[in-house]
Amino acid sequence: FLLTCPYYNTVIVQTDFLHSRLFHATMDFKTDRVFDVSKLWDRYRTQLELYAFAMEQTFIKPVKECLLYSFDYNQAVTGEWRKFILDK
Repeated sequence: FLLTCPYYNTVIVQTDFLHSRLFHATMDFKTDRVFDVSKLWDRYRTQLELYAFAMEQTFIKPVKECLLYSFDYNQAVTGEWRKFILDK
């Protein structure tokens, strides 16, 4: 499927991340029906933090933003997130 992301004026084609030459953004798509769209962020924040960590390890570029796209609300959702640090 195709989805235009208003934050980056970019089209996403079956992928979970957006990228530029300088940084990445993680986006996950959700079909959950919730009363308050901000509850999606509470539910999936840790998942996105792990995606961001994996992207940084794979592409050696920083992730600047994590986003959820709610099909139920037809909008992107974001919130506070932290960098995941793997203890060695």
